[in-house]
Amino acid sequence: MKHTGSERGYVDQPSVLIVSDDAEFSRAVTARWQTERSLPAFTLMSGDLCHGFDPAAFEMAVVGAVRSSVLSPVLLTLNPAVKPVLFVSDTAQAAQAVRNEQPRALVLPRHEGWLDALVDHPGVNFGLGDGGAHCEMQSDAAYPTFRSIPPLPKDVRPRRQYGVQAAQIEKEAEQLCQTFGLPGLPTIRPAHADPRELQRAACARMLMGSPQLLIID
Repeated sequence: MKHTGSERGYVDQPSVLIVSDDAEFSRAVTARWQTERSLPAFTLMSGDLCHGFDPAAFEMAVVGAVRSSVLSPVLLTLNPAVKPVLFVSDTAQAAQAVRNEQPRALVLPRHEGWLDALVDHPGVNFGLGDGGAHCEMQSDAAYPTFRSIPPLPKDVRPRRQYGVQAAQIEKEAEQLCQTFGLPGLPTIRPAHADPRELQRAACARMLMGSPQLLIID
């Protein structure tokens, strides 16, 4: 077990427990968090040592790159129903298994940009209250997708205020999104979207305006 902190830490500094059997995983998470203004204190621990760890000793736990044989006991010990526990998944099968076993756990696919998504994950929020530092669970959703977002409101302002050309562009974009299997126009930040749906949105954006030439690398 290893503790890390910062010279800018305080007594009420929130604590994040990182559970991983891969030292590079822990290093990447702590290094990315160093760029944030709100820097928590870190406790690094392997999956073998996590059993029996007191959940009261941390405000949030990040689990990733642990052996499948110890993953279930680790999540059971951390108890996602009490404290936010974010599992970084390498495979879709592992993500689904965690969702089935621990519905309250937050699941983040390990794709390009996953470190940014982890720090800015909508499911957790660090804050300071009367009781000191804490981390609140904002949502039970394991990982939002375009389909989990409600459709755009149709009564915010009259359509005529957008102009005919803008309405045509929006209609074309919506049709292209539906062509690639999306329910409509994307309405969430890319960092919080499923990577597969981001690819579909990119294909729709690529075909906007009926280009005569496409250069695909």
